Amino acid sequence: MTRQPEHLMQQYAERLLQLRPNLRQLPEPADLDAIALDVGLSLDDLALLRQRVEDHVTRAEGYSEFRRWDDAIAELEQATALDPLNLKTLYQLADTHRHRYTQRGKRRDRNAAAHLAHQCLQLDPSFRPALVLLDELEQPRGVLKWLRSPAAGFTAIMLVGLTGAGYGLWTARHDITLPWLEPTSVNPRPVPTPTVQSGTQELKIPVELITPPELPGLTLDQVTSRLTTYSSGKSFYKVKLLLVNESDQELEKVSAVLTLLDDRGKAIATHNKALLDTYEAPLRPGDRHAWDWLKETQTSVSTVQITVQTVESVPAATRYSPGRPIELQWQTEPPADVAIQLTERRSGTRESWGSNFSHEAELVFENVGTLPVRGLKVRVRHYDAAGDTLLSKERYVVTGQDPSLLPGQSRRLKALTTGLPQNFQYEVVVIEMK
Repeated sequence: MTRQPEHLMQQYAERLLQLRPNLRQLPEPADLDAIALDVGLSLDDLALLRQRVEDHVTRAEGYSEFRRWDDAIAELEQATALDPLNLKTLYQLADTHRHRYTQRGKRRDRNAAAHLAHQCLQLDPSFRPALVLLDELEQPRGVLKWLRSPAAGFTAIMLVGLTGAGYGLWTARHDITLPWLEPTSVNPRPVPTPTVQSGTQELKIPVELITPPELPGLTLDQVTSRLTTYSSGKSFYKVKLLLVNESDQELEKVSAVLTLLDDRGKAIATHNKALLDTYEAPLRPGDRHAWDWLKETQTSVSTVQITVQTVESVPAATRYSPGRPIELQWQTEPPADVAIQLTERRSGTRESWGSNFSHEAELVFENVGTLPVRGLKVRVRHYDAAGDTLLSKERYVVTGQDPSLLPGQSRRLKALTTGLPQNFQYEVVVIEMK
């Protein structure tokens, strides 16, 4: 079968995008290579993808020099679509929205700049340029317009102490050098060809879950665990599973140690992982939580132990409210024999910064059809009384790396949106179904 690098590049970008909400730190190069390998990209494909990203960024920088913000944003959006974990391009896109907000005063640019800056901090919590940008967005637009110019670098705006005449305003310009954010080389280190061929071996690896005595009822379901060794000699371990809560607790966080063992029971490697984290929807009794992991390792892996180390939980309610049914919208006609029922478990709004509000909704998608769902991508759209879009965010409910959503099963999604006005409505639209 003829390979389709364009399609594989899209799959690679989608995999990176799926990782972004769950990242605590930027992935290692070997992890990115493993993802590229898993979707079937070759060395030439990776080089082409990275060259395209660099070309988009170069054009964006040229447009920005002449204050052509619309063109610059269009180029950077394409760059981040190809490489959504690239901190440099993500920040450049945020800063370009800030420039356009300074010039035109459109709230959507201010909100977009803030949203992208928060995404940068999600990738790197200590990324100071994003913090500076958020601080600047708190200033009145007139002050920003007077203080900033397109070539000004990063400027921190600070209000200083009370003077005899009132509050004094001063600026401190900081030209920040970011050597670790240089564009990715277009000559990546070689990765093994992912196509199954002579010399490629795939083994099923048993998985054992070890739980603390005080938490009975935590089990695994739909486990797929395999070790693939390629003709180059490189091996990658991949596991995907459902964590099932059959306890009397509502789980908020589950941390575990994954131990890869050889056939003599000797530990080859250990990795600390969060099977469930606090930024995800809590796991009520009866809920299932999808989790997957991919890692380069040795060829001698024989078994894997998942040892639960810490659990953050609260006693489950005696009886939960059934939640509020929400009509699920479809961008296209849904496939035959596929039916998804959407329920809102929780929904809350709070003031976040300035006059902006954040909205958090805990949603449950249940497969009430007759076929398994292998992929489900939705758009959470917030809109005003006139129906105009305020903010729109795409999220995966079921990814291609998750176990399938079988008939009768459900998956949870915590959707957090910031930078909203006080009054809004929202809808959930299915944009991709497999």
